[in-house]
Amino acid sequence: MVKKVRFGVSLSTTLLNNFDQLIEEKGFKSRSHAISEIIRNYLSENQPEKKQLYTLIIFYKHHEAKDISIIENSYPCSIITSTNSHLDLNNSIKFLQLYCDDKMKDKIYSKYKALSSVEKIIINSI
Repeated sequence: MVKKVRFGVSLSTTLLNNFDQLIEEKGFKSRSHAISEIIRNYLSENQPEKKQLYTLIIFYKHHEAKDISIIENSYPCSIITSTNSHLDLNNSIKFLQLYCDDKMKDKIYSKYKALSSVEKIIINSI
């Protein structure tokens, strides 16, 4: 069983009345239940994002791709591996492994997507 602790909180009368009205509208059993739920939600929304492993497969025109390596070198802590292969005289494929949070993955994806040489990007989480 989880041990519970009592503590006191000082609020203005107006704030407490508004809170009590919200408790009634949302159907909480008590102020304690409402405060517990608010704290749980706040903590879950403000935890640092967890890193995970992603793969990006980028199809691009290699003759037009002068900036593609600049992006890779700009994120050395997030891009952990990179491999390029030529598919034919004009087209190449780049395989990237990322280890980062969602925000960084989206940022790196956006950087590659903005390049005119990039034709398609496939993202997978592992």
